[in-house]
Amino acid sequence: MMHDNHAPDCAGYLGRCSVDKLALLHDIADTTIRPLEIANIVSIPLIGAVAVVVLVLIPENVNLATKIVKQTLQSYEMGEAVLAFTVRGIAAMMDAKYSSWAARNMAAASAVVHTFAHFKSDHLRIGRYSVEKLQRFELYQLTASPLRVCLVILCSPLPTFLVLMLLDAVPMNDPCFGPSHNTVAFVRSRVGHGVMTYMVLLRVKQALVLDDSIYRKRTLLLIACCVTLTMEAVCIPLAFYWRFPVPFREMIGLPVWMVSIVLYNVVFASKMVATNWRRIRFYLPLVTTQLIFFYVFLGLSVGFSYLSTSAQALMIAMFPFIKVYIKRTVWKYASQLQDISTDVTICMVEVSGALCQTVCLQFVTAPWLAALLILTDAIQAVLEVRAYTNFNYIGDGKRTLLTARKIIECAIIPEDEHEAGVFPYFAHWNSDNAVWTHSQPLLSSFHGARFEKARHASSLDSANARGLLEDVSKTRLRVPNKLCSMIDGVFVSRRDQARILEQTLRLMFSCEVLLFVEYMEVVIPVMYAICLGGEWLLPNNKYNLIVRHMTSSEVDNNIGTAFLYASLELASMLVMYWVMKTRYGISAFYQLAFLLERYWMTLQGKLVGSFIVVVLAVTEHQGTDFSFEFDHCRRG
Repeated sequence: MMHDNHAPDCAGYLGRCSVDKLALLHDIADTTIRPLEIANIVSIPLIGAVAVVVLVLIPENVNLATKIVKQTLQSYEMGEAVLAFTVRGIAAMMDAKYSSWAARNMAAASAVVHTFAHFKSDHLRIGRYSVEKLQRFELYQLTASPLRVCLVILCSPLPTFLVLMLLDAVPMNDPCFGPSHNTVAFVRSRVGHGVMTYMVLLRVKQALVLDDSIYRKRTLLLIACCVTLTMEAVCIPLAFYWRFPVPFREMIGLPVWMVSIVLYNVVFASKMVATNWRRIRFYLPLVTTQLIFFYVFLGLSVGFSYLSTSAQALMIAMFPFIKVYIKRTVWKYASQLQDISTDVTICMVEVSGALCQTVCLQFVTAPWLAALLILTDAIQAVLEVRAYTNFNYIGDGKRTLLTARKIIECAIIPEDEHEAGVFPYFAHWNSDNAVWTHSQPLLSSFHGARFEKARHASSLDSANARGLLEDVSKTRLRVPNKLCSMIDGVFVSRRDQARILEQTLRLMFSCEVLLFVEYMEVVIPVMYAICLGGEWLLPNNKYNLIVRHMTSSEVDNNIGTAFLYASLELASMLVMYWVMKTRYGISAFYQLAFLLERYWMTLQGKLVGSFIVVVLAVTEHQGTDFSFEFDHCRRG
């Protein structure tokens, strides 16, 4: 399914893809996502990999690969987009006009890249800033000093690093001494899981827009403590009466952790659960999906180290496609949130994906594979930047924020003026000529045809765009006329101005998404390198499955590789800064700092929680052993 850059078309696309199915889910899956649907979501990338393997190993069996993809994907909700992505490349190979195998493959690759670019960039039009959020960003630019911006960007990963170092600062005993001599290990596990649970609850609190009067931090702390005590109450008896360390304790404890969180929220925050059940019901599938894919990425990282060179190359080539599909799955559920920035912009997939790529970079079996991984990521970054630079802005791009501010200042304000929230459920203006929006961040498809005609008919240059603003009276009328367009409760008197404002809001959200992607791809390798060096120096390094067999030269080499990867990603981020500044007059660093400050609970919840899970999982006392021998007293 192809889409152009028009917001009304995308709104129609969202309506066709989600409204009927969400209504069905509303009746069938009130509490959480169905296990079968989770299995379907996880299996689609694997099915794509199977089809690719069939094409690589048996090029003449194109029909077989096509049948595998078609019959499997047609039953899935997201199958339409994935089907178009996979089958178009295969169809090009089946074209009889290509006489040579090389020509057929070149045509197939071209079709795949073209479809993938559209498939990947389609999400750029599903979100936008609210007017209130845009005004907050402008205020932040005026009040925040450059020093504050630098400190926010540089220090945001600091809490994660401090927590990880504190966890391993106290020496543990050898697990061979048994559970009775490993009290420190139990305390470390309890503290780690407690901090992780608290940070996860913080991100849920912000995603559901719950203030302190409804969901107090003291309640979060109480729930986190009870969840941790419950996990230890299950695992400690296993350690004493079965075996220590408990094999794969982190995986065994995951169901207990999830059930305990739900149970103690019902017990200690019953009023919050009752009054916000609708929002919680929509958020549960999103949390479940992100959690599953986080462990999928961890599994891919571990499995990568056991693969042959050719298999590693195939996995590196498939990784961008897997990542894009997973992100689209998350966006599908995040569209129901009041503020989709908490899970679309600050996306767990970006954190997990960047961590997975960094770990895979350490386990490549050949230097050219490291170059391939970096090159693949660089091409993906260039395509992303190009998707943003090709934004067809009908106003003067370099005066983006100024133009939007003037439109808002000249807007018709309704009688009951109030501060608009971030993606709230707005009241609808009943006029047939009004344009309304709600939590879905696009203009209504009700006026899609009119806007599309206006877009094709309009050839405004920057001078004409500025002229749109000069002839508008700055008197704030109290009664909107029938030709007004309403965006976030603000009535804009002219449709062309409403179009410019809507484009500006979409542009700001698109830049926000890309900035966070670039930031994570810089921060995660740096954090990995620093934590690797820190773990190597701390007394518990002999119990860390990653560093215990490394020599000092190997540690230095891995740290250098991670920093090299981060420096290349930093160059990509600087290119993004230059594009935003020169093309749209937006300071990327100010917008990034604004994002990190505004969503600090979500960011820290995902960063701290993710790294704690990884650090605990690679500790010998947690029973992780991929040899499945579980003989921890016979280490090599």
